Amino acid sequence: MEADRQGKIYFSFVRNGDGPEEWGTAIDNIGYYGDTTVVITSMRGYQFYTLQGKFIRRVGEKNDMGTGGRWKRIRLLKHNGKEKLLSVFKAPVPNELLMDYRSRRYHELFKPLTMFDIESTTYQNMFGYAPQSIFLKFDYYYNTRQMIFDYSYQDSTFHIVFDPEPRIYSYQANQNFTSAQVIDLKPEHFKVPLKAKFDGPEVDIYKSLAVNSDLTSLSACQDYIFVTYNTGIPEEEYTSPGDMANVSGKLMKQYLIVIKDGQKISGDILMPEGLYSFSLANSPDDLIGAFPMERKGHSVFMVYKLKR
Repeated sequence: MEADRQGKIYFSFVRNGDGPEEWGTAIDNIGYYGDTTVVITSMRGYQFYTLQGKFIRRVGEKNDMGTGGRWKRIRLLKHNGKEKLLSVFKAPVPNELLMDYRSRRYHELFKPLTMFDIESTTYQNMFGYAPQSIFLKFDYYYNTRQMIFDYSYQDSTFHIVFDPEPRIYSYQANQNFTSAQVIDLKPEHFKVPLKAKFDGPEVDIYKSLAVNSDLTSLSACQDYIFVTYNTGIPEEEYTSPGDMANVSGKLMKQYLIVIKDGQKISGDILMPEGLYSFSLANSPDDLIGAFPMERKGHSVFMVYKLKR
């Protein structure tokens, strides 16, 4: 579904199902391919549809396991004269290591982003953990292995955060994806007290998800990068998984960090109640909430702007 700021719907279609032109049971990632085509990934591979829902083609391998992750975006770029799609698609480590996430080897080989060459239908896993990151510098792993990325078309740069490390890693596409910058977010209310030793006993996953702070979104536009995070709850407040919805709603806060030209330009901004992250940011005056709110029987996406 595509709509404008006033709620006018330009197109809407559903292609769930097992037929030869359907995408199966779910969309894993979605994005635009030019102005008139939508590209998605699913367990069936990469599929292209017109804005009216007409099937165009399917390319690439199937991915029977599907893809996880909370950020389901596809970005199109041209690299060395070829069109590439970047998303979370192929497994981030060799199949034999998929369940071995407690090992250092898993983290050394971890590359979560898939760059897909449309013409040759070949894949390349990209952007692993940096040697100076908390994932390789120390002997600990974390129960969250989320990665969030965006692509700035203005300067052909990818920006990535690996939860729960409060850093942005930037890579320039027009310089063969070389590392351009590492930005320390310096969050004022971010803490990660619960972690586990490599190949050691696991920590309580429910407790760590409730207590540890969590990076929740990243959007890049013009000279800005917007990052959101939640604080987690005080460790002494954790009781059991069943009580977390009520406790988290009262004690967990959400904050926004604003980066301009590679520098943090304000203190962390407390977000309005019910706003957890942004799905898209076009400017400080145009920030779109990631999840709809129910208003009079309708699902409404809220648009926000920053004020001094």
